[in-house]
Amino acid sequence: MDIEERLNMGMKERDRLHAVRNILEGRITQSEAARLLRRSERQVRRLCAQVQAQGERGLIHGLQGRLSNHCLDKELLGQVLSALHDPLWEGFGPVFARDKLEQIYGMELGKTTVRKLMIGTQLWEVSRRGKRHRSWRQRRPRAGMMVQLDGSPHDWLEGRGPRCTLIIYIDDADSRVSYGEFVDEEDTFNLMRTTKIYLLQRGRPGTLYVDKDSIYNVNRPANAEEQIEGKDPITQFTRAMGALGIEVLLAGSPQAKGRVERGFRTHQDRLVKELRLAGISTMKDANQFLHETYIPENGQTARPMAISTRALTKTDPPSLMENEPVVAA
Repeated sequence: MDIEERLNMGMKERDRLHAVRNILEGRITQSEAARLLRRSERQVRRLCAQVQAQGERGLIHGLQGRLSNHCLDKELLGQVLSALHDPLWEGFGPVFARDKLEQIYGMELGKTTVRKLMIGTQLWEVSRRGKRHRSWRQRRPRAGMMVQLDGSPHDWLEGRGPRCTLIIYIDDADSRVSYGEFVDEEDTFNLMRTTKIYLLQRGRPGTLYVDKDSIYNVNRPANAEEQIEGKDPITQFTRAMGALGIEVLLAGSPQAKGRVERGFRTHQDRLVKELRLAGISTMKDANQFLHETYIPENGQTARPMAISTRALTKTDPPSLMENEPVVAA
């Protein structure tokens, strides 16, 4: 065995070689070597047989010097790194990057593999923040029992087009995006219009869970007429939903909405990048992509519901829906 091969040996292999030499030279017995190496006598006899048959090289691990089965070949590694360094992929996280590598290039890689590559090339920084403990509100067991509604103003087109607001409807039971639309602003008109589309497509939910925005909540005391009638002041949107038999439930705080707030963070991270990859620069094209690609793909990753049957009901609302039938999905 030459000097280079000796240097390539690990500490355990050196100990084994030293023990086998002593056995073959008669300095110690196989039983004593077994105790020193913490191996059985049968294993020691096998080591001696390897040295006698193959020489001292027989003790070097058979996989030493070979690439791991989990190691990427150079050509594939180059393709992966080229994609990850594409300016259009700037800001991609490991999970999203892994999904896009498979979807666009057909590369089936593990999340850990992509994460290590991105950390090693300084494309991703390991977060050191500890997770805060939260006590989550239990999900509704059936689709349609509660739908979370919110609007998120954001630079969704990253300067390629106008700033806009994403109005989104997320089912509380499985976090599925049931409907969404980019609009110029979150106002009563756009909420009425998008809610009409949602009801026609999906049916009537039991509850809409919203924040305390002025569109949903009147921040003033009841006037004289309302006091006489014993009613609290309500907004036009809440009144319309009440006429349809839909409860509008106000969240105690933005944090109380939990899943929809986290959902918006996910959409701001992923949807912005999807729109960038697709080269979209208009609200019209963004809505087409949202309805034809993004929402259907989101449905494939929805969480399982506690009860599979839906709670949506059919209705024929007179004013808001203009006498169009609402069909439960």
